[in-house]
Amino acid sequence: MSSALPEPEPKPIDKRAFQIYTTLAGQTTTATASASAASATSTAAYSAAILTPPSPPGDQPTSMTWSLWESTDALVDPARGNAKVSVAQKGNFMGFSVELSVANQVLGPSSIELRAPFLNYLQNLRSRTQSGARIRIGGNSQEGSIMYPVDELPGGGAGGSFLEKASSTATTTNTPDVLYTEDLVYAMMNVSSLVNTEWYFGLAFANDTVSGWTNAMEVARFVEDSLGSNLIGFQLANEPDLYAGGRRNSSYDQSTYLSEIDSFFTDESSVDADIPNLNNFALPNICCNWDNNGILDLGLLTQFGSRMNTLSYQHYPENNCDNQPTTQSQVLFPTFLNHTNAATLVQSYVEPATRGIEAGLEVSMMETNTASCSGFSGLSDSFGAALWALDWSLTLAANNFTSALYHVGGRDAYYNPFTAVQTNQSTFRGWSTGPIYYSFLAMAETFGSKNLSQVTDLTGNNSIYFPAYAIYEDNAPTKVTLFNFITDSSGASDYNAVVSIGGKSEGTTTNTLSEVYVRYLYANSTAEQWDITWAGQAAGTGGAWSADGTLSGTVSTVNITCENNQCSIPMKAPSYALVFLTQDALTASSGSVVTDSSSTKSATTFGTTYAANGAGTATVDPAVLSTSNGRSTGNGTLGSTSKGGAANVSGAPERISSITSSWLMMIFSAVAVVYL
Repeated sequence: MSSALPEPEPKPIDKRAFQIYTTLAGQTTTATASASAASATSTAAYSAAILTPPSPPGDQPTSMTWSLWESTDALVDPARGNAKVSVAQKGNFMGFSVELSVANQVLGPSSIELRAPFLNYLQNLRSRTQSGARIRIGGNSQEGSIMYPVDELPGGGAGGSFLEKASSTATTTNTPDVLYTEDLVYAMMNVSSLVNTEWYFGLAFANDTVSGWTNAMEVARFVEDSLGSNLIGFQLANEPDLYAGGRRNSSYDQSTYLSEIDSFFTDESSVDADIPNLNNFALPNICCNWDNNGILDLGLLTQFGSRMNTLSYQHYPENNCDNQPTTQSQVLFPTFLNHTNAATLVQSYVEPATRGIEAGLEVSMMETNTASCSGFSGLSDSFGAALWALDWSLTLAANNFTSALYHVGGRDAYYNPFTAVQTNQSTFRGWSTGPIYYSFLAMAETFGSKNLSQVTDLTGNNSIYFPAYAIYEDNAPTKVTLFNFITDSSGASDYNAVVSIGGKSEGTTTNTLSEVYVRYLYANSTAEQWDITWAGQAAGTGGAWSADGTLSGTVSTVNITCENNQCSIPMKAPSYALVFLTQDALTASSGSVVTDSSSTKSATTFGTTYAANGAGTATVDPAVLSTSNGRSTGNGTLGSTSKGGAANVSGAPERISSITSSWLMMIFSAVAVVYL
């Protein structure tokens, strides 16, 4: 580090100017909107690859029945089959893993220039769960990162940004080192003050042994003092099982890693007593080459359990670090469109997750998505990927993971839940909403605001294309989730899901169903990229570069009358359905959601120091917006989350100045109730 970091001081948003509205897209605001959204075809957020969905499988049932046990006590009774039910899950189970090198793209270039669409995307979730989203800042780019005081970046922080990439390690295949200032942490503080976000923060580990962990410890002290209760914990090491491929020598193994962790905690305890907590670390963050259970057998929990609050892993089902052509996407596409994918992926994590819960820890899939290194064109940005993400998340939840964080890269990443505005765009509605963002909306309502959701997988020996889960709260079933992974416009692959409570061979109940309430995640095809709705609403209706993070449309809830405790739920191909078994369950998941986008909401004034009269001027660094870095390649070298993301970062980028942007208006959607 260039000098010792100062004691953190809060850097609150100036509330004299910047307005945040609770109106929806399409309503009149005081923003000074300029030209219409520019058309962009050069990035992954505008993928031209449309895959062909697999043909409908034959001999699928047209009706399926699920009779739920009346309580979790009955569900887990050994005399009745001893089914498995998860620990209580929170509404913010699905979260975001933001690569450190693109943090300024996503959050904003400085603590007083936050990206309004990003806040809108988060507020949509908060309004459903009544809790802030979980976000991890880190990834491969954390490993060589260094924090500097404000205004002391070696390159000067082009465009006023709190982050820059060093040119010394930048190649087309390797992740460049990231230099950032404490203003990144101030930006995180300000995001939390607006939408109550909770954070994991990745510390430099792989490149810090020579300095005795000084950099990592000073960063930990600063971040913890600054974020306070909004800090979940620190990620220590990112995919250390790949260190032998370049970050360490070829003999680096699990024992060496555990020895280094011990050295870190020894130094931390003796050298930096100013760190308030020594028990909020996420370990081991392995992904690929070490046994998930084996590292626990070697003593991770017994040695360091008192230092940890999270047992964390990282996993992608596929690897695209070799930048495969679209033909590979087409080959892989069918493997994501059934329950076998998630059920197989989770197997090596079942026992470790149980051990983590028994040790009193959170269990997190700290980084995941469809495929490493940006994902696959046409696959990762498809409705099929959204269905897969829901199935994968529910499978993890049913097996006692307590969070799953989906990776967010730069503009060249196919799997992004949302992608930041292009450098040459001057309108507010210039972001792109990825299909997986709709998974977040659906999951937020699936677990809701009570933070009591216990999950059980109902699929069993039923069709792999029609998985189902039951959600129990307060010892009673409250929700059922249903899938149809098949694409078939003829209607031949639609089915009816019949849901009831009780009626099993040894189960009786007085709790019968008279009416249920259903919300659907819809698209016409699993290959669809843009025309997707959750409960009738969409986050951007004009394709790529048309979103501002708000939702448009009227919330659609289908009321279904049941007969004799039998509720028949129509399931179109393809779709996901969330079935609320009670009105209370629907209310708890809807939170402060406004159901009609035509509703007029009054403005709430917040502010930043650079905006006045509803508009402002910003500077944008085009190089920073176009590059990002992510997961390692399979051989341990550092790969980019985005194709080309590690390139073109040397030297000072051309600066685009004085761009008047209506995104400075921070328009929150009507679902948002802004909490001060």
